[in-house]
Amino acid sequence: MTLTSDELGVYPYTVRWQASPPGKERTLVLKAPLGGSVMENFKFIHYAQRSVTYDVMIMPVPGHRGPATDFVLDIKEITRPAAPPDDGLESSVAVRFQPSVLGECRAILLIKGQNGSGGAYEALLTGYAQPPQPQGPIVIPSGGKNTVDFRNPFSEDVEFTLQVDNMNFSVQHNTQVIKAGQKEAIQVSFSKCDRGQGGRLSLSCEKVSTPWVFFLKGEI
Repeated sequence: MTLTSDELGVYPYTVRWQASPPGKERTLVLKAPLGGSVMENFKFIHYAQRSVTYDVMIMPVPGHRGPATDFVLDIKEITRPAAPPDDGLESSVAVRFQPSVLGECRAILLIKGQNGSGGAYEALLTGYAQPPQPQGPIVIPSGGKNTVDFRNPFSEDVEFTLQVDNMNFSVQHNTQVIKAGQKEAIQVSFSKCDRGQGGRLSLSCEKVSTPWVFFLKGEI
């Protein structure tokens, strides 16, 4: 590189460039109720002026006991074409948080170019699991049925107790074992009635003190 001045002359400089890893980009905070999930996008800039395939993975945080498996990726790799020489190419990876325990959970999102190309990007993932939140209403016609979709958020099979607070609504079983992480369609019936009714379906278990509540709406 040279600096030229009519008054002072020419000053030559030797410039040596050294690229360093970007380090952790930022913290991505996700909040979801136990039994639910939320998705956020992590954005990064791809600068390589050639096509690069990045491996995408979730890594545990050293010394943190929370389950890193509560963070889920829909893809394991992402390929980006050659980036423009000036601005780079904005890219994103979706991260889903579906908590299995109450409290805080942390993990590291690592996006790393294959064969040493494209560099590596890291982000700290922080998830906050909230108590179960009421859902619904689930609309059921008079004399008909409808289903309540419920997922066991825990990492083990759990027996849940099912209760309705209005005798015009009913479920097939008072207790039901749902396998770890599995979704179950719980059938709820509404008896024939000459007027609309409201009620609640509650699912409870020994692992948490707050039940899952689904509002029911019976219509004629």
